[in-house]
Amino acid sequence: MRIISGIRKGKKLKSPKNMDQRPTLDRVKESVFNIIKGEIQEKTVLDLFAGSGNIGIEFISRGAKMVYFIDNDQEAYNLINYNLKDARLEDFAKVIKLDSMKFLKSSNKSFDLIYIDPPYNKKYLYEKTLKIISMNKLLKANGKIILEKQNGVKIKNEDLFNIIDSRKYGDTIILFLEEKQSESDLSG
Repeated sequence: MRIISGIRKGKKLKSPKNMDQRPTLDRVKESVFNIIKGEIQEKTVLDLFAGSGNIGIEFISRGAKMVYFIDNDQEAYNLINYNLKDARLEDFAKVIKLDSMKFLKSSNKSFDLIYIDPPYNKKYLYEKTLKIISMNKLLKANGKIILEKQNGVKIKNEDLFNIIDSRKYGDTIILFLEEKQSESDLSG
């Protein structure tokens, strides 16, 4: 696992020992970041279910202003902090050891980009996460959600978000979402 591009390009990151964590593969990560490359500079990013911090650290290396890493696992929390410090990127990060749903329900911040990658064995978290993000208005206007899921997992989000792009990499599907505009937004 490594940082692919940006100010810390090539820096190796420590991987999790816990096999329940499934870091995003470098080829998937590289493809995702190539798609959004013009949308990262000076943005505030939320990395939910952050695991090793691999994705959020890539955002920082590529110019994000601040990344919030959310994970309730102690090993993940320690690993994120280690990787940030080792890459000398901790000034651009807030690492919060908290359940992602609790964070979303209590947050008063909004984000330009939100990366969602819950454990594959907790499929219910996709819809729950999207619903809370929409209800609490956590995505800024023109913001994007990047959702990583296992092939075959269905997500009912038709009433909340538009899928603006979808990519398949082996058993991994990446969805790029934006909030649907309400009728009042369109007449506005």
